[in-house]
Amino acid sequence: MRNWVFGVSAGMVILLVGIAIGSAGAKAPNTTPRAGPTVTVSGAAQPAPAVTVTVSAKPKASAMSTMSGDGVFVVGMDIRRGTYHTTGATGGSGGDCYYALLSSTNTSDIIDNNNVTGPATITVGPGVKAVDTSGCNTWHRIGG
Repeated sequence: MRNWVFGVSAGMVILLVGIAIGSAGAKAPNTTPRAGPTVTVSGAAQPAPAVTVTVSAKPKASAMSTMSGDGVFVVGMDIRRGTYHTTGATGGSGGDCYYALLSSTNTSDIIDNNNVTGPATITVGPGVKAVDTSGCNTWHRIGG
């Protein structure tokens, strides 16, 4: 009987040790926000300086000064307001260069439009939200 009690007692001890070991690895998740990394300056820990990253969807200023190829160019995103000039149609004689000044990005919201074969100049003013162009050589911004 004594061996049986000793065996049960030893089994309970082993079970309790196993539970203690198993629960030691299981920690509750830390939901407390942690401070950022620290920087040591002159022996004293200081909070790390804040870093700000700014991402801009705007193209470079030089890209905003030309309209190349066919498409709708949005003011403030693709182009700047101002006066633009083209040498005319890409196809040479017989081809047309089409442009439309738009009050929105909808190509049916036309403020002014034209078909030209030779040089043309347009002004992208305050009411113009986009410019639709096709069949034209590159438009270059020549003034504000």
